[in-house]
Amino acid sequence: MIRSLSLSIIVVLLWSAAGCSSGGSSLGTQPSQSTKYSLPSWVPKYPGATTTSSSTIPMNGHTQISQGLQSKDSLKTVVDFYRTHLTDFKVTQSFLNDTAASLNMENAKYTVTLSAGHYPGDPLTTFTVNVLDK
Repeated sequence: MIRSLSLSIIVVLLWSAAGCSSGGSSLGTQPSQSTKYSLPSWVPKYPGATTTSSSTIPMNGHTQISQGLQSKDSLKTVVDFYRTHLTDFKVTQSFLNDTAASLNMENAKYTVTLSAGHYPGDPLTTFTVNVLDK
């Protein structure tokens, strides 16, 4: 029984890593992933941040681009950077406390979402910037 369960878990992990889903997929709809900076050029890369992940996902005729980053700066510093550098966007939602932050911004063409976390004892702030075209 344990061997069968282990084999099932391995198959699911391999299935997921290959980008498959139970609903099937068609060509051109698979997400692409890498660790290079892939946000649009109008989204500035946070200074000194390390890129941890990157993905582009087609979604119902739209595209979502996500970039995972890490920085030694505080949550507030990261949020303030994007708030001040994306001046063509209206802030629609904002949240900040000692361990988490989020920032949602929109303009006529795009929605930008910043999600960030900084945990006590961890020297890094980990954050994701998502860009979704409208």
